[in-house]
Amino acid sequence: MKAYRGGKEIADIKELKAHIASAARLENVGVFLGSGCSLSAGGKMVKAIWESFKSDYTDSYAYFLANYFITPEEDADAAKVNIEYKFDSIETALIEWKRGKRVQAEINSLKEHQHNLYRAVLNGVKLSEDFWKSPDAPMYDSKLIDHRRLLIKLVGNRQPGQGAPWLFTTNYDLAIEWAAESLGLLVLNGFSGLHNRTFAAHNFDLGFRNNLGRGEARFGVYNCYLVKLHGSLTWLSEGAQRVREIPADYAKLRIDEFLKSTKPLESPGLTIYPSAAKYVHTTGYVYAELIRKFSEFLSRNQTCIMVSGYSFGDEHLNRVLLSALQNPTLHMIVYLPELEAALATPTTAGHEFVRRLHELALPQVTLVGSDKDAYFGKLVEDIPAPALLDDRTEQARKLMRLFEEVAHSGVVPAVPPPSAAGAV
Repeated sequence: MKAYRGGKEIADIKELKAHIASAARLENVGVFLGSGCSLSAGGKMVKAIWESFKSDYTDSYAYFLANYFITPEEDADAAKVNIEYKFDSIETALIEWKRGKRVQAEINSLKEHQHNLYRAVLNGVKLSEDFWKSPDAPMYDSKLIDHRRLLIKLVGNRQPGQGAPWLFTTNYDLAIEWAAESLGLLVLNGFSGLHNRTFAAHNFDLGFRNNLGRGEARFGVYNCYLVKLHGSLTWLSEGAQRVREIPADYAKLRIDEFLKSTKPLESPGLTIYPSAAKYVHTTGYVYAELIRKFSEFLSRNQTCIMVSGYSFGDEHLNRVLLSALQNPTLHMIVYLPELEAALATPTTAGHEFVRRLHELALPQVTLVGSDKDAYFGKLVEDIPAPALLDDRTEQARKLMRLFEEVAHSGVVPAVPPPSAAGAV
């Protein structure tokens, strides 16, 4: 494993794990997950989705290439493709073509090819079919074991009085929701309502506690916050400024119908990409609030954000992360399998961003790489398991017992060891 903090290599792996253990118990803890975190659950990376589109929808790919929606550089290297930017350019073209009174057949043709790209994305992010078979299926499926372990560790490491952990993701899939539900953990994702679940930003300011608990039991964490920065498979756009969350089984029906449909001008209406037209006309409020929540979380005092599965390909989110480094109490821990290659010879804009981040040599930033040693599962493994009593609490309690002995007996005991004194 290769790891760097403040631009300097961490020689001792124990030092890295100690740093992660300390960061995991800061006042505010969150994780930022990219598409790489869903591979074990049946998801695909963006590059794999694009390659599937190229092979499965050859006519649409050729159309985009011929009409300059795909550049020659992107055609030669799929790693340089940003699918969401492609949706952006297509939506913009549709608006311009309508304004320019292009032939309706041309507009319909572009929509048809756009929907084929949409189908390739849905096939890549719907995860394993087993998860959709019944509500209990994710509970017993080992493909979500890393997501469940992550949630258990994040929640279990919260100390009395600390808030629930935050999860930010660019993924459209339901891996986090399914994992949380299998653990009985409540998820606050900005939507509220029983039969008509709509988005309201103030829902992120709410929480849960046990009214029957006494003492430290009253401060347990019963929920997590989930911010899906690029939308979700279960979000449905309905008119201007309205986004509704629908049940997973209903979303699956819409997805399957769309994937099997031969009608070129129909789509499931799911909000899974922040394209320019979609942002302006329907979901601008939702996406703006989600980005604001991400930025606001990173600006909090004593905050840790752990990043995994993210290739740093989104320039907007990169700017948010870079601006957050102005917070002197922020700790950013990044797990990136291709770290060494990114630092040596960056080949993408995301890799260039990582190299610039490394060159800043900020002690707030820890970079961990070296292939499989930086996969999502390794990050989960490196986060310490929750303990009933942490070491510092136990040391403090030993000192309290010594003070009580003095108060009752009047005899001054031996001086406590330095480690215990340091804990106080």
